Amino acid sequence: MDDRGFLIDLQDLKKSYRATLRMLTARRREIEEFIEHDSGMTMEQIGEKKHRDVYKQWRSTNDGLWNEIQDLKEMISDVNFTIEWLHTGRQPGTKRGVDRRSVYQNTVLLDPMIMANFSNAYNSRSGSTISEEERHKLEEVLGILSPQERECFVLSFGQCYSHSDIATALAISKGAVDKYVQRAHAKVSAGWQGTLF
Repeated sequence: MDDRGFLIDLQDLKKSYRATLRMLTARRREIEEFIEHDSGMTMEQIGEKKHRDVYKQWRSTNDGLWNEIQDLKEMISDVNFTIEWLHTGRQPGTKRGVDRRSVYQNTVLLDPMIMANFSNAYNSRSGSTISEEERHKLEEVLGILSPQERECFVLSFGQCYSHSDIATALAISKGAVDKYVQRAHAKVSAGWQGTLF
């Protein structure tokens, strides 16, 4: 820490989060021990279906403690998430981190203006002339697509990449790209004509 009390080192920050985690875990264990002592059952037994009546009765008289333990569980989860992120340098649960740049290079932002021309085979107007209602409908229709379908569809129809180029960029087979684009086109066409909703 510096002379003003600010953390200046990542190791200090990790230590601070770990101390917070220990404090939260100790408080959670303290409440769990009280619940176990007061109810006469372990936390695992309280969670079992056959003890549902005891659980409901205890919770009706001690709802504040139960809410506190639920809040503590969420805080512990958040602190663990942050500690893992600080330790690994990447967002926990993602397949690729900052050190794998291709995930960011392959990210395609969806622009409704580009997609407006491709959502309907006989819509030849400029993307800038679509109404606000049409733009909203287009966003809804594209929202039904899976992330893979949307990405392949946008690259194929919105940015005119060939299926083999898309397959190379996304590191999937050309056949998979063909299927994603075909399914996405069918969903978008049906959604735009109102037969899907």
